[in-house]
Amino acid sequence: MNVAPAAKPRQAASSLRDSKRYFVQFGTYHLLASAESDCPAFSSLGAVTIVRSRVPEIGFYCRTATSRDHDEAMSLVRAAKATMNRVAMLVADARPTN
Repeated sequence: MNVAPAAKPRQAASSLRDSKRYFVQFGTYHLLASAESDCPAFSSLGAVTIVRSRVPEIGFYCRTATSRDHDEAMSLVRAAKATMNRVAMLVADARPTN
């Protein structure tokens, strides 16, 4: 599994409905081996990738390979909880949009 650099997160909007896009993050790992072991299990919910944190003490994240709109991302958060008993979180996609 390839390790991608982390996208710079944006602060989430206070509005529940917005036009921003979000990654769904399933886990944080100190060791790449742990991320490589755990992350593939989330592929049943969609394409996932391991992302290197910009903060060396954190290490790696497992999250969706592509960002989604708010409603779709929240649906995936709920699915992770319901099917895998995993609390996932939204991470705003800070990449510029055209």
